[in-house]
Amino acid sequence: MILSNSLVMSRVKQFEIQHGDDAVFIGGWFVFSDGAMRERNPEGALMDPPSNPRECCKIKLDYQTKRLEQAISAFEELQAALRVKTDEAVKWANAKAPPAPPTDQDIQELKRLQGVVKQRRKIWEQARADYDASVPKQIQERGNRAVGHQERATSVRAQIDRIKI
Repeated sequence: MILSNSLVMSRVKQFEIQHGDDAVFIGGWFVFSDGAMRERNPEGALMDPPSNPRECCKIKLDYQTKRLEQAISAFEELQAALRVKTDEAVKWANAKAPPAPPTDQDIQELKRLQGVVKQRRKIWEQARADYDASVPKQIQERGNRAVGHQERATSVRAQIDRIKI
């Protein structure tokens, strides 16, 4: 059954009201900050955040990773453009109508983007910590045992290496 266009859009709009208008596109899905996802096709799947905490944390981490990447990209693109603008202003300074260097407004925008990157990096770090903390207890214990085992083996290796003839 094909839904009418207005019903489809109403369904998507309601989903976005419930989960936010902050989706990013990752791997064919619009992913929301709460872990909800929807397909690009408006008639496609609408998925609430997973009930499994680890899966939900992974989706949220992917979301924050994408947002951080977008912020870094915007900063780097503007920075590169301002560098070119500055280089051109220096190169053509002796021309009759030299190009203008970046304005104070351009510099303020670059600083604003820098702040966005810093903010999103902190949010990403928290999402990463939440994801790491969502590891099931037995896997954490296995990891801790592995670290202890590696430390003991490294210590024995150092003892062996110190024995010389």
